[in-house]
Amino acid sequence: MINILKVLLLFSVFAFFSCNKKEIEDRPITWGKYTLMEIEANEPVDINFNGVKHTDLKKEIGSLNTCALFLYGNKYPSVDLLWPEPLINQQKLLEELPCHYSEGMKIDYVNVSIQYYVDIKSDTPSSYVLNKGQKIADDASVYTFEYPEKMIVNTDKQVIYFETTQTFLTQEGCKSVLLKIRFGLVH
Repeated sequence: MINILKVLLLFSVFAFFSCNKKEIEDRPITWGKYTLMEIEANEPVDINFNGVKHTDLKKEIGSLNTCALFLYGNKYPSVDLLWPEPLINQQKLLEELPCHYSEGMKIDYVNVSIQYYVDIKSDTPSSYVLNKGQKIADDASVYTFEYPEKMIVNTDKQVIYFETTQTFLTQEGCKSVLLKIRFGLVH
């Protein structure tokens, strides 16, 4: 009788670990398009020059509502991030940001593509880390957005989140702001 209990216990443990392995294999990264769900700055800023400061930058930059993150899982996994960069007086995109704000200066934010290869590491059964690799397009553009060293993919919630900085022109001058960003998979 004791031997039968040992066999049943051993079989139960084996079945448990087999199910866990299957669960891990059933939750791979979902490749595709992710849209911005949340962006929070570490301090309130007024970058649309309306006199009101926010930490929720969707209230400051309208083009954040249309930015996206594309996760490609081909032979060389990569991320294509469409992210807003300042367009000064409708003529200077991806050039150095001026240090001073002048009355009447027009600043629009235009989504530009920033593409990097990524190295994928498993963090936990439902979480992966996308480490920044080589930039895909070699250009001399000046970005105010600092591409993150790593992004976290939560496969259970189908979200990608990361922290980074971006420099913005404010009425007080240029300010580098820490951002917490979360993207969700488009279904």
